[in-house]
Amino acid sequence: MNLPVSAESRGPSVPIQSREYKFPAAKHAGSLSCASASCHGGSDSVRAGSEYTTWVNSDPHFRAYVILLDPPSRKIAENLKLSRPAHESELCLKCHAPSAIPVHVSPLDRPVLPGVGCEQCHGPAEKYLSSHYQNDFKKLTRSEKADAYGLFPTKDLAFRVSMCASCHVGDESREVNHDMIAAGHPRLAFEYTGYHHSKKYKRHWEESEYGPDFDARAWEIGQVASARAAVALTGIRAERAKARLAQWPELSEYSCYSCHKDLKPGESWKPFVESARPPGAMPWGTWYFSTADLATADPDAFQRAGAEIMRLMEAPAKDSTHTAERCKKLAEKLDSRLNHLQNLADADSKMRPYDAAYLERSFSLITRHALTSDGTKFRDLDWDGATQHYLAAAAQYYSLGEVNATSRNPRVREPLVELGSLLEFPKMYNSPKGRDPAQILRLFQQLRTDTSDPHGTR
Repeated sequence: MNLPVSAESRGPSVPIQSREYKFPAAKHAGSLSCASASCHGGSDSVRAGSEYTTWVNSDPHFRAYVILLDPPSRKIAENLKLSRPAHESELCLKCHAPSAIPVHVSPLDRPVLPGVGCEQCHGPAEKYLSSHYQNDFKKLTRSEKADAYGLFPTKDLAFRVSMCASCHVGDESREVNHDMIAAGHPRLAFEYTGYHHSKKYKRHWEESEYGPDFDARAWEIGQVASARAAVALTGIRAERAKARLAQWPELSEYSCYSCHKDLKPGESWKPFVESARPPGAMPWGTWYFSTADLATADPDAFQRAGAEIMRLMEAPAKDSTHTAERCKKLAEKLDSRLNHLQNLADADSKMRPYDAAYLERSFSLITRHALTSDGTKFRDLDWDGATQHYLAAAAQYYSLGEVNATSRNPRVREPLVELGSLLEFPKMYNSPKGRDPAQILRLFQQLRTDTSDPHGTR
C-alpha cells in the first residue's frame, strides 16, 4: 500500500567543498518501495541487502510515528493544549513523520505511518529509484548523484550529521523548547558518536567510506555540526524575540541542573567545580559547547566567540539583538570549519588516517580539558559537560583500538567504562539522580593521570 505523502520535497543544503549540493524537486515513493527481498528487504542476518528489514526490526526511527499514539505522547499533547492529538499535530509530525501525511486504515481506524522513513535520510526516491543500483550510477560522484537524482550524500559525514541535527538539535522549522519539555517531551541532547554506538540503535549500514579512525573523525565533525546547529537555532530564536514572536530567552538552552537538582548533600556538583559565574546566573550552552572548541582550528577564537554569546545569554537583561548578530557570525565560522573537516576526511580517510600518536594526544587533551590546570576540580562543568568529555574520550579510545590495538593503555579501559555507567541516567529518570559527582571527578582525575603517559609507564 502506498501512503499519501507530500508531493515534493527538497533536501537539506549543506556547504561542502566550497559549494552546495543542489537537490531537484522530487516525489516520495514510500519506504515500501525499498522493501523487496531482492533490494533492501532481505534477511537481517546479513547487513548488505537487509537495510529495510533492519530498519523495521531494530531502528527507533521506524517507530517515530507510532510512539505518538502512546499514552505519554497523548499526555504531552494535552499538557500543551494542542488542538489535535499528537499523531495528527503538525508540531509533532514535523520530526516524527516528516515526509508523510497520516491516513486512516479500516477496520482499526488507526492512522498508519512509517515514522522517519528511508527517504527522509536518503532523499525522495522518484528520480533515483530505478537507477541507483546500476553500475553507471554507482560510478557517479556524491554531487552528481545529489544534483541529478536527489540522492542525499549520507557518506558525507558533514552532511549526515547536519541532517541528523536538523531534528535532534533543531532548526528554523523544528525544535523542542522548554514548554515541550515541561509538558513531558524528553530534552534533546544529541551527540553523534554516542548515537552511533547506542545499544538502542542497530545500524543498517557498514562504514566503508572512512578509515579505522572513523570514530575520531565522526566525533570531530559531529561536534562542529551540532554546535553549528545549536548556535544557529539560538540566533533564530533571538530574531523571533526581536520581532516579539517568541519568549526570550529560551530556557531549553540552559543547564537543566541549574534549577532542577536535588539539595541533598553528596549530590551537588558545586564543591567540585571551579566557576566564576555570578550567583543566580544560569549556565548556557552546557551540552553543545563544552567540548566543541576542541574540534575547531582555533580553540581560543572559538572560546572567545562562544564566551561573548554566553555573556549575553547569561546576563540579567538578555540582549536578543546582539545575540542574533553574534550567533550568525559564529555559525559562519563553524560552516567553514565543517567544510575543512569534511574535505580532510575525504582526502585522508583511507590514505592517511589519524595515527595512534595523534589519537593518544587527543585523548590526553580531552581528559585534561575537563579539569582545572591543577586537576583538583572540574572546569566549570555540570553533568552535561562531563558527559560530553566522556563521549569525546570514548571516541578517541575506540579509534585507537581500530588503528592499533596495542597502543591502548589497558589501565584506561576500566575507569572509562565505569565513567560511562555513572553518567548514564538511572532507570525511570531523565536526570543523573543519585550519581555522586565526587566519584565522577575521581575517574576523570584517574584518566588524566594515566594519559600523561599513553603507554602507562610514567
